[in-house]
Amino acid sequence: MKKRGPIDYVKDLTEKKTPWESLSEADKKGFQPYIVNLFLSMNPDLLEFVNDLQMYTIGRMKPKQVYTLYLDLLPKMKLPYNKYVKGKKESKYNIELVKLIANHFQTSQRVAEEYIDLLSTENLTKIIKMYGKTEKEIKSLLK
Repeated sequence: MKKRGPIDYVKDLTEKKTPWESLSEADKKGFQPYIVNLFLSMNPDLLEFVNDLQMYTIGRMKPKQVYTLYLDLLPKMKLPYNKYVKGKKESKYNIELVKLIANHFQTSQRVAEEYIDLLSTENLTKIIKMYGKTEKEIKSLLK
């Protein structure tokens, strides 16, 4: 059987109104209040509701209690599809530039991107020149 995801639990709580006792043992173990809160809060109509309950549902209550609470409090409804918004993974800078700055300052690439944000183009150019790059390469790296 396919492993259930957070959307399946949200549907059980809102569309199907499936009681906790009807879930399989694997489904009960897979229920994660934090993740369900995350998916429920993506609906603007439920955001404040979930936020108000979050301090109780994370850590203080057992998953069965959280599930039952939501099952009792959420109305039976079909939630509109809310696309899960992921953080950007793409760097806004040339990866070679990021690696060069990370190497220069002996830091991580994430921190190097912050350095690039802070450094002027003139200072970046000086650093890049220290590594023997041509004017054409420098221009390419700074795009």
